[in-house]
Amino acid sequence: MLRTVSFNSRWHRTWLPFATVLLVVIGGCTAAIYPTPPDQTTQEKKTDPTPKLANEKTEPHQTSVKEERPPDMIDQVETNGAVARGRNVYREHCASCHGVDGDGQGKVAQDLSTKPRDLTKGVYKFRSTPSGDLPTDDDLFRTISEGIPGTAMDSYKGLPKPDLRALVMYLKSLSPRFLKRPPGTPIVFPPAHLPTQEAVTRGLQLYRQMQCSACHGDEARGNGPLAQELTDTTGTPIRPADLTAESLKSGQGPQAIYRTVMTGLDGTPMPSYGDSLDPEEGWDLALYIFSLAHAKDTH
Repeated sequence: MLRTVSFNSRWHRTWLPFATVLLVVIGGCTAAIYPTPPDQTTQEKKTDPTPKLANEKTEPHQTSVKEERPPDMIDQVETNGAVARGRNVYREHCASCHGVDGDGQGKVAQDLSTKPRDLTKGVYKFRSTPSGDLPTDDDLFRTISEGIPGTAMDSYKGLPKPDLRALVMYLKSLSPRFLKRPPGTPIVFPPAHLPTQEAVTRGLQLYRQMQCSACHGDEARGNGPLAQELTDTTGTPIRPADLTAESLKSGQGPQAIYRTVMTGLDGTPMPSYGDSLDPEEGWDLALYIFSLAHAKDTH
């Protein structure tokens, strides 16, 4: 007959704690030899070989890339849009004189004493650039917005500036000259002189020295000995300006006169004196011409 061992026997009290410790040790060894496989996603993150900068931000995955146009293409699109807008402005305000194609043969051109400019030639009188160079956009903008006193060319400063800028772009599209070369570099305007009597006296001497009286006359009224013989580059007769008039075609004030003296009026017999006069002399001559119609402003 087998002997029944009681749970409270001495054997259980002695060996049971030892067996429990033994099982824990065996289990730990097994786990060390056969580790549980980690999660695949976690493992991939830990083994990503791509180096990351300390301040690099992780960009979200993009399923599509937005196509961007090159800057030159954007410029061309914007230019085309401005030309189209300018064409509409031109047809509404300019075509009746300058013609639909810009050739100066508009419906009312024959009725005007001063013939409209042939814009397809790309030759402009009123510029801030040296003689023979193309005008800048600002030059064209100034002429359009200010107009030309004494002619049928009105001032359009009442139009929105974006329309005027677009009109400038369209005018340039009418002549191939603007496609072949860039505009000239504007002349440098030195600081304006005060219209003193001394400056006016020096300007009178330059007026005679530069033989301005041959066209404009001794009294600068546009009646010099050559006045009746002058023509522009198209063969159309042209009269010298009466410099005693308060409003001159090139603009108001000594600076506008200085600009004309130093750059000339392309397409006309009025030459540039930029190579003949230094800036100080140019100002003296401009102040003399200004004094002819504004003697009260001379000190």
